[in-house]
Amino acid sequence: MGQKTGTVAVQRLFLVENMAIAERAVRQALAGSRYRIVTVATSVRGVQAQLQAGLAFDIALVDLRLDDDSSGIDAIARFRQANPVAPVICMSQLYDAANVQAALQAGAIGFIAKSDTINLVRALDDASQALSPLSPRAARSLVTHVQAAPPPNPALATLSKQEQQVLQLLGKARTYQDISGKLGLSLSTVQTYIKRLYKKLGVRSKAQATQLALQHQNDSKP
Repeated sequence: MGQKTGTVAVQRLFLVENMAIAERAVRQALAGSRYRIVTVATSVRGVQAQLQAGLAFDIALVDLRLDDDSSGIDAIARFRQANPVAPVICMSQLYDAANVQAALQAGAIGFIAKSDTINLVRALDDASQALSPLSPRAARSLVTHVQAAPPPNPALATLSKQEQQVLQLLGKARTYQDISGKLGLSLSTVQTYIKRLYKKLGVRSKAQATQLALQHQNDSKP
């Protein structure tokens, strides 16, 4: 997976974006990083054509609103069918709860707002490590939306004190870096705790973990 240039493993990025200004912003954000755009598609039809041609890629970045009124949600589903291993991140300004949930349900591993392009490399790094990047804006939309708590998850009772603290901070839309500083832990330790949380709670994304964090906070209120 990936191609090596010197000692750096280059990650081939499939970009799905139909706005030139947004494409330029992505290219600028990736400058000097290990990520290289290998192709750009502007519609689901273009994505399908590249996938059928057997284009090799390591990670995909997909906008929601594409040419010909096609949907990035459909593009995400095509990616997951064609290459279940390569992570897909949705990047859009349509970060309301409905769109965020639809993207995650289609198979995206994370969701970032276009206005957070400055953090794009970090989000790609997280996705490459099987973590789930979620912009604070996208997280807040889910927090606002998820008010009716689902039935209590019994796995919450199995969390250690440190794991509970990490989960609570996730529920406040904190980034991994923020959690690291708040708890005095290294970033790699925080990532390990989050992977462990995902496994214990049976979730696959930061969005799902955020929902459980909100549930846990509500259950803990007197």
